[in-house]
Amino acid sequence: MPYPIHEVPLQHLSERINRLLIHLFPSENEHVTWKNHFNLAIENERSCSVLVPDFHLDLRPRHPPCSRAVPIWVGECGFTSSKRKLQRQLELATTMVPELDFAVMVFIRKAACRLPSYDHELLPLSRSDFTPSMPPRPNSLDPVVVGGITWLTVKSVNFHVFLRGADGKFNFKEGGSLYAQGKLFPHQQMDGVDHVLNSVVSRLILQFAQTMEKAGAEPTRINHIRTEAESVTFSAEWSVLLEELQSSLYDTAHSRYSKWVRCRTKSSQMGCKAAGPSTIAKKNSKKRNRSCK
Repeated sequence: MPYPIHEVPLQHLSERINRLLIHLFPSENEHVTWKNHFNLAIENERSCSVLVPDFHLDLRPRHPPCSRAVPIWVGECGFTSSKRKLQRQLELATTMVPELDFAVMVFIRKAACRLPSYDHELLPLSRSDFTPSMPPRPNSLDPVVVGGITWLTVKSVNFHVFLRGADGKFNFKEGGSLYAQGKLFPHQQMDGVDHVLNSVVSRLILQFAQTMEKAGAEPTRINHIRTEAESVTFSAEWSVLLEELQSSLYDTAHSRYSKWVRCRTKSSQMGCKAAGPSTIAKKNSKKRNRSCK
């Protein structure tokens, strides 16, 4: 089950693209509609392959009725997953669905955790215990420390965005004009990502126009949409996203505490009270502590 912080970045992008598209397509009588999906399978009809990305956006013509929805954007966010795993998911998705035009990867890097062993005496903690007594510092993702224990520390939040090339392929080697990397935290450097996002929304609006044309929309309306595509910009509001991530820190830290409690209870039932994250780390310091994910 994903942690709260895992859901925030792609939900933010989803809300912003919805806001933009509702402004451009306010009528329910348009010849094309769109939908954002989270953790919904996409399929390759030819190979019968199925993949469940964290996020995808699709377009669907209204005419003829029951037309196929076509995935256009795909996204993955990692909090407990490795960057390589996220990239592999995007590679599979863009190979399976040739219509995909844009891929986004968000990688939230957390510090290695040192949770207490399961025999540690810790008073029960409620969600309110994880609510900060003082307002957090602006533009910060400070460690969450409750009961003398650091339950979560976020080291960085990075974005990677990719556009499909003229050859119909994605270059996931992180280079070229169709790729950008941005850092949201600890120091905000998102200009390159903003540039690619402006390009991708322009291409998206042109895809709307193309779909409308196939669905039989009026030429004047189609021309208007194509004109809009020339000047459209995408407002991601990165400072707002950072605030949303900040709020999710405390829910995520409490979720990690709750998981630790469940593991401690299970360990106690198995007669292994002394075993725990700290003990495991000592036994094998080179291996990642799976109890602290």
